Order: sequence, then C-alpha cells, then structure tokens
Amino acid sequence: YMFKTLFLHELHRFSRHNDWIKGSLLHRVMSILKRLEKSLHRGFLPSYFISNYNVIDPDDHRKLRTFEFNYIHRLQNDLK
Repeated sequence: YMFKTLFLHELHRFSRHNDWIKGSLLHRVMSILKRLEKSLHRGFLPSYFISNYNVIDPDDHRKLRTFEFNYIHRLQNDLK
C-alpha cells in the first residue's frame, strides 16, 4: 500500500508519457524507492490523497521496519 501511494503520487507529479519510458522508468522507480526508504526512517508517510493521514501505522512500523528496509534494499540493488 505504501508503494502504491508513492507510485500514484509520482504518476501525478510526472504525468507525461515521456517521463515513464526507456531510462526514465528506472529513474521513476528508484525515486519512489528512495522516498519510501526515507519515509520509513522517519516513521511517517503522508497520504497525498487524504489530508493529515499517515499511511504508516506507528505500531506496525516498529515491528515490520527490518523486513521493509531489507525488501527495499533488495529491490534497489536489483534495479542497479
């Protein structure tokens, strides 16, 4: 859900077709992963569609943080 939220936000910010083809696609995906990683470190991921809403549940965030970080790092390494 967190990735989908950032993906929809990125799609809204970069709505031109050229922003999502060839080398730009990899850049867009890496941008999403980097923003997701920063949000996980802060423990706050704003919903860009619901005002004043944190997508990350504070209790679950503490429990799942290690798994989420490892997963994001694996995705980033595979994309590099």
